[in-house]
Amino acid sequence: MRKAIMATAAAVAACGIGASSASAYDLAMTEREATTTLVKAIRRQAPHPRALQMTCRVNDDANTAACDAKWTSERRHWSGHAKIVRRDTATAEVISYTLRSSETSRVAKLRGATKRGTVQIAIPKGVTRANPLPIGSSIIAGQWRIAVLSVTPDATEQVLAENLFNDAPDPGRQDVLATISATYLGATASSVGADLTFYVVGPSAVAYSPYMDDCGVIPNDIEEQGDVFHGGIATGNVCWQVDSSDAGALVMYTDDSASPRYFALP
Repeated sequence: MRKAIMATAAAVAACGIGASSASAYDLAMTEREATTTLVKAIRRQAPHPRALQMTCRVNDDANTAACDAKWTSERRHWSGHAKIVRRDTATAEVISYTLRSSETSRVAKLRGATKRGTVQIAIPKGVTRANPLPIGSSIIAGQWRIAVLSVTPDATEQVLAENLFNDAPDPGRQDVLATISATYLGATASSVGADLTFYVVGPSAVAYSPYMDDCGVIPNDIEEQGDVFHGGIATGNVCWQVDSSDAGALVMYTDDSASPRYFALP
């Protein structure tokens, strides 16, 4: 999909990257840092950029933006063309840009008609599946601060001992139990079970939910706990019945589709 936008150096959506094209992560502060850094780099590379303005056409599918740029100095107006390409790695977002000046003056030629550069923005841990938080770390999810305290990769015997009516996993599957701490940050009372659902995904790239892939009755089920008021902490367990081939490399994430958070469950 293509779209046309107008941007200035002061705009968060400068050059069409950030607010106008899809990002691998969805943190407003990181987006602002990325676009601000990019605009500073362009202004530093362009000849005497006192007032940078750009009209960009963004190709979301290709993560690129082609921009017609104009900037002014005390004595002259400049114009040029910028091409911006974004790519994502496990730990960083890399934005490459190329500026080609259409100015034909001797000064412009001396400075070079083409300028290139790269801006690299670190992606915080826990924001992508490829770069999850380690056990013991915490992150904000909705109105909760979540931390994974411990993981039992094969809790089958523990779960079966909790209730006589629990069924043993099918061959090739096992129960994975995680202990979670959740601090409520909201103004009124709520419960973990009402606000959050925790999923896991492994090398098979197929998610497991605590409802479709439940373990039965589990000890200290965090979703069975009552309301928590501001500052209160709920600590309990979540369990998933998973394929044994996935159990050793699971990543847990919350159900916030706009900005999920990821934890490693080694």
